[in-house]
Amino acid sequence: MIGFFSACKKNFFNVNTNPNNPADVTVDYLLPSAEAAIGQALGDNLAIYGGIWGQFWTQNPASSQYISLEQYAPQSNDMDYPWGILYQTALIDLQTIVTKATTTNQTQYIAVAKILQAYTYQLISDNWGDVPYSQALQAQSGILSPMYDPQKSVYTGILKLVNDGLALLDTTLAKGTPGIPASNDLLCQGQMTLWKHFANTLKLKICLRLSGIDPATAQNGIASLNAVSAQYLQSGEEVEVNYSTTGGNTNPLYSSYVSLGNIQNLVASSTAINYMNTYGDWRLYTFYTGANGITQGAGPKLAPGTPVSYPSAAVGGGNDASGIATPATAPVILM
Repeated sequence: MIGFFSACKKNFFNVNTNPNNPADVTVDYLLPSAEAAIGQALGDNLAIYGGIWGQFWTQNPASSQYISLEQYAPQSNDMDYPWGILYQTALIDLQTIVTKATTTNQTQYIAVAKILQAYTYQLISDNWGDVPYSQALQAQSGILSPMYDPQKSVYTGILKLVNDGLALLDTTLAKGTPGIPASNDLLCQGQMTLWKHFANTLKLKICLRLSGIDPATAQNGIASLNAVSAQYLQSGEEVEVNYSTTGGNTNPLYSSYVSLGNIQNLVASSTAINYMNTYGDWRLYTFYTGANGITQGAGPKLAPGTPVSYPSAAVGGGNDASGIATPATAPVILM
């Protein structure tokens, strides 16, 4: 009886341990978490806002959800979600990978994490300009209100991050080598050569963006790529997050469509449709379900039944008029 009581007592006090919220997570679990968070922000809110402001998409005449965005008057909390998931999930996970992998000597995880940190900070700064960088992610050190660094300083920082990542990458390691990312790597599936092509292309992109404000740094960066005959992303090499038809694992834009009760809020803008028609750009029939664009921002003013085309299944659009592609499985392409 005493032994039984001791066992019960031990199990009783474990009842408050949540198996779904572990106190410690290894780098092989943190990497897909960070990659999925980047894909979620890029494929949902940032895709919608960018698609509307870039005049690829506009408001469905039968809906009104994005009227404030059409009028360039976003609500104060519209950007909370992508900002939060990029800082609080992606960047924190990536910094934790660097810390943990340094201790366990998993150098390729450090390299991948630094490259993704550079990508994520560039994504953030390209959307918001001056952003927390030098004091970011330091809440445990008591910095709860980090300063906003000038965008030029952020770019200087991300250029160093991608250089640090490139210096650590070892493309001689075959896929499946112990201690390097494998199938848990949602973006490149542990192919270190693909990571190097991605990093080189990212560095080139950073330098091109810097060229208008800091031409010397940009020129030096490009010269360093030329000096090593850098290889960039080739035809057929996509750095992307892939999805499935399983609930919770579907394309973020499609998931947003489903969460709104399958209401098709986004339709094709005539700005993009007309441009593609003018230049005979056949991507039109990949990006949209047809060539019926409507005037940007005119949505609710148009008569019911106005012919419209939708974002296609290939980009995660909810409408699957083709019956061939599945919007749920459309990838979110980082580069």
